[in-house]
Amino acid sequence: MINFTKKIENKITIIVGMYVLISLPIAFYLHNFLHVFMGWNLILALVPLYASLLFLTLYQKNGQEHLQPIFLLGIFLVWLFFLPNTFYVITDLIHLGNRDFYFQSSFYMPWDYVEDIQNYVALIHIFIGAIISLTAGVISLRNMEQFVVEKFNQTFGYSFVFVVLFLSSIAIYIGRFLRFNSWDVLHPFHLIKTLYLSVDLFFIQFVLLFWIVQAIVYFFFQIILNHKEGDLIG
Repeated sequence: MINFTKKIENKITIIVGMYVLISLPIAFYLHNFLHVFMGWNLILALVPLYASLLFLTLYQKNGQEHLQPIFLLGIFLVWLFFLPNTFYVITDLIHLGNRDFYFQSSFYMPWDYVEDIQNYVALIHIFIGAIISLTAGVISLRNMEQFVVEKFNQTFGYSFVFVVLFLSSIAIYIGRFLRFNSWDVLHPFHLIKTLYLSVDLFFIQFVLLFWIVQAIVYFFFQIILNHKEGDLIG
């Protein structure tokens, strides 16, 4: 039996709701509409989270209800296409480059830090949004990994995670640099053609870098989750 709980999903949903509510006043305070989009990104992060929960719920009931495999496949594809949104928020940290946290009057002088609370409100808002979104993504992927492990074995589970994260890193590149969204998969030929024309050394470097970063984030969160569940000693 796959072990999953709705309690975590419910807590994350409440946290996302609170985050969305404060995003608009923060955007007005900082005069930057980016922070509204951060709230929207977190709403999108709930899609793969609940898609994974729905997939596992229906899979466990499939014996009684005889669901069509195509239905489960559809839910899986929704999960797969929206999962990169949860890791994409890592790239939103680049927007902090528009803010001056310190300056140096000359090469030999020490740094002078800018005492502007708006800079740190922006920093904290984006950072917390990234943590929430990454948590949703990790739990979502963890749910699907458990399905693969139960269906096959742990080796298949690890392979599944690495393949999904590799595809996710490509999707993050597509979203950040080609400006496509998850629903643009409805126009696959245009998307694939645009991606093919953009492949260069930077593309390869970016995809490999974010593949590694996502794997580190995922397995680091795994350590925390396993410890919370009592799987680790100490």
